[in-house]
Amino acid sequence: MDGAPQQLSLHLPESEISSSNMALAADFLYEIGAGRFTERSWSKSIGVKTANVAEHTFRVTHIAMWLAAQEGANIDRVASLCTIHDAPEIRGAELTPFQKAYVTFNEDKALKDMVNGLPHAAYLVELVKEYKDRQTLESRVVKDADILDTVLELIELAARGCNYLNSDETQTQIQIKAERYFTPSARALHAYVLAQPLANIWRWFQKGESTFKTGEYGK
Repeated sequence: MDGAPQQLSLHLPESEISSSNMALAADFLYEIGAGRFTERSWSKSIGVKTANVAEHTFRVTHIAMWLAAQEGANIDRVASLCTIHDAPEIRGAELTPFQKAYVTFNEDKALKDMVNGLPHAAYLVELVKEYKDRQTLESRVVKDADILDTVLELIELAARGCNYLNSDETQTQIQIKAERYFTPSARALHAYVLAQPLANIWRWFQKGESTFKTGEYGK
């Protein structure tokens, strides 16, 4: 019938569409999607909205890919490491520094339970182990990106009126972070962004081509 919805036919091999395989995949992907609603620790501590786990992961990936290009690391491996590096937090939530003094989170068990039964489970577990061990250039690049994303968000929060960046304790923590970078590129970017005016967080928007500049906007 004209206008009726057409049923999609995938024509996949039977082995690839077993209900058990699809159920495992769907459950995992819905759980990964829950990262969009998983708060990171400092939103609980400072009382302002910050990036959730999924949003944090997205920018960490792009920071890490840039660092990888700068440092000669494997960009594909770096991107893979980024996508899974904080996934266990979906099950355990991200603990604040204060909570960590009282609560122990079994991150390894959370990850293994998340990926159990997936065809690439061993690969995902291997990625997280590599990230935590910090023995490869790629894992170190990702950790540098993880720290840099926090610094960038602190600057964004300050530009929106939050004074958390200005406290002596925060400045001390930023200095500690600066001393923990593995790569020269991360140290350089850290120093650069902290030296710039807060308004620079919108520079990409102001410099880009737009109808504001041509006078066409609003016509």
